[in-house]
Amino acid sequence: MKNSILILAGAMALTACGSKSHNSAIPVIPKNQTVYYAPTGKTETGVIVSGISKSALEKLVAQNKQLRVRIVNPLRGLYEFFGQDLRTVTAEVDTKSVLVEQNSYVDSPRKKVLDSNWSNLKNLATASSGGQLNDNPLVYLYKKLQGVTVTGPQLDFVNSCHFDESRAPKVTVLTSQPQNLQKTMTFFDLGQSVNLDGDQSQSLDGSALSYQWLVTVPEDSDLGPTFGSSSQMNFTPDTTGMHIYSLVVKDSNGFCNAKFRYMYVSAKDPFKVGPYFPASLLAKVDPNGKMFWPVFQVGSVAGWPQSTGRGVTIAVIDSGVNYNHPALQPNIWQNIGEIPDNQIDDDNNGFIDDYVGYNFSQNDAYPFDDYGHGSHVAGIAASQLFGAAREAHIMPVKATFIGNGFDIATVAGAVEYAVDNGANVINMSVGWQDDYPVMRQAFEYAQKHDVLIVVAAGNDSSNNDAVADYPANYNFDNVIAVAASDRKNNLAFYSNFGAHNVPIAAPGGTQNKMVWSAYKKNPRNLLFVGMAGTSMASPLVAGVAAQVWGVNPGMTAQQVKQILLSTTKYSAALAGKVTSGGVVDAQAAIAAAEKTLGSPLL
Repeated sequence: MKNSILILAGAMALTACGSKSHNSAIPVIPKNQTVYYAPTGKTETGVIVSGISKSALEKLVAQNKQLRVRIVNPLRGLYEFFGQDLRTVTAEVDTKSVLVEQNSYVDSPRKKVLDSNWSNLKNLATASSGGQLNDNPLVYLYKKLQGVTVTGPQLDFVNSCHFDESRAPKVTVLTSQPQNLQKTMTFFDLGQSVNLDGDQSQSLDGSALSYQWLVTVPEDSDLGPTFGSSSQMNFTPDTTGMHIYSLVVKDSNGFCNAKFRYMYVSAKDPFKVGPYFPASLLAKVDPNGKMFWPVFQVGSVAGWPQSTGRGVTIAVIDSGVNYNHPALQPNIWQNIGEIPDNQIDDDNNGFIDDYVGYNFSQNDAYPFDDYGHGSHVAGIAASQLFGAAREAHIMPVKATFIGNGFDIATVAGAVEYAVDNGANVINMSVGWQDDYPVMRQAFEYAQKHDVLIVVAAGNDSSNNDAVADYPANYNFDNVIAVAASDRKNNLAFYSNFGAHNVPIAAPGGTQNKMVWSAYKKNPRNLLFVGMAGTSMASPLVAGVAAQVWGVNPGMTAQQVKQILLSTTKYSAALAGKVTSGGVVDAQAAIAAAEKTLGSPLL
C-alpha cells in the first residue's frame, strides 16, 4: 500500500461465502442476482450506492432482473450494482437521501502494465531503451513483469520470434479455476492446482503452434520459475500471493504473440490459540534494539511501564493479518458475540462468523493475509513481542491487495465496519489520488463516532499540499497523515510530505535500514521480514496513539491527536515538511496524557 518499498511480492484472491443469517437488515437478493466478491479491476466496476434501505433495495432488484448486487456493508446500506450504468441507477433511487457514484477501482501501476495489450507491452519495452527497441520485447517483458532472465532453450524460443501483429497467432488461455466478472484473473485457494490450457490458441494460416509457458512465484516460495513447452500446463503453488503466468505462442513461420496474467492464491486458515511469543522474549531477541529499532527510537519501549495500549483496539485495514502468527496471536481482537464457523450472524452486526474481523474483498470471515503487508503493519502497531502498543488489540479487516489495487467501496465498507465493531484507532497504509464521496462519507462516520484514523502519507516523494493524496489529504479532526523518517530523523527519500496536510513523521525505514515485523504464512517459515515505506511509519503512530489513549481512555480522538502533534521530537530536517516539524515521541506523549488525569481534559 502506498507503493511501499518491499522485499517480497504481492497477492490477491477471491471466493464466495454463505448467505445464512439472523440479521433482518440484510436484504433478500436472489442468488442469480448476487455478486459475492469485490471487483478486481476497472473493467469490472459498477455503481456504488450508499444509504439505500433494505426495502428499497429489494424493490429495485425485483424490478430489474439484470441487476447484480454486491452487499458490501448492509448495516450502512452500502452496495455495488453491476449490470446498469450510473445514469440508470441514479434515475431509480432517491438521490436526495442516497449517495450514488460510479464505482472506482484503484489500479496498481504493475497491474496496468500486465493488463495492457501486446502493442502497449512492446511500447513499454521500446520506451525503456530510449525509444528504440534494442532487445527482444519478450526478453524484456519476462524480466520486467516476471523477474526472470531467460537463457538456453527458453531464450532461443523467444529470440527466434518475429513480431508482426497482423500475422501473429491469437492467444487464448483457459483455466480450471473460478474467475472474476470479466474472466481476466484466476483465483484459487492454497492446496489446489490450476490447469492452464492454451489449446484454443490459433495461427492465422492454420499452421501448427509451439508453446512456452512461464509461471513465476512470490519470493517466499520454495518453487522457482517454472517453464512448460506443451499446450497445457498444470501448476500447484506452495504459497499464497501473486503469481504470474505467461504463454508465448509461435506459428510455423516464427510469428509470435503472448499473454501475461495474474494468478492469486488465497488461504482461509481458522483462528487458533497459541503458541505465541511472550513479551519477555524481546530482551533476548533484540537486546540492543537493532532489529525492531523503531519502537526504541520513538520511545515506545521506554513508555511501556506507563502504558502498553491495554484496552485499545486498532483496526488494520489492509491485505489481512496473519492472526495465527506467534507474535500477533495474543493481540488479535475477538468478537465475543460471534460463534465461529456456524454460518450464523450471532451478534446481528450484518456479518456472518466475523469472530476475528472480516474479509471484505472475498466476502467471508477469514481476513487472513495472502501478501504479508497487513501482517507487517499489524505487528508494528501492536505485538506483545515488539509492537508499539504491545497489549492493544488488532482487528483484522481485509480490504486491499498489493499488486492488484483495491475497490473503493470495499475500503469504505471496511472503515464503517471497524467503527461499528468498536475500533478506537484505524490504520490505513493505503492511498489514492481522487476524493471519492463514499470514502469521505466513511471518514465522516468515523469522526462522528470518535475513532482516530492514522494514514500513510504516500511514497512518491511528493508534496501533498500541491498534489492531493488521499486519504492523507482528508482534513478531518480525527485523521493523522504520517510521513516516513529515517534513522536520523530526516525525511525518507521516498516519503510524501506537506506542511499543511502531513502533520507528523515516524520511522519508515530505508533500503539500507528496513523496518522488521511479522509476515504471512509461508513454506520457508519466515516469521519476520523487512519492509520500508510510509506504510510502516503509519502503524507506528497508530500504536503510539493507543499507548496515549491507554493512559486516559476518557480522551477523545481529537485530544489524542493534539497530544501526538504537540509532543513531537523536533527535527530541523522536517521543519516545513510536516506540520509539527517532528517525529512522534511516545514518552513525551504518554507524559502529556498522564497530565490529563484528574484534571479537565484538553
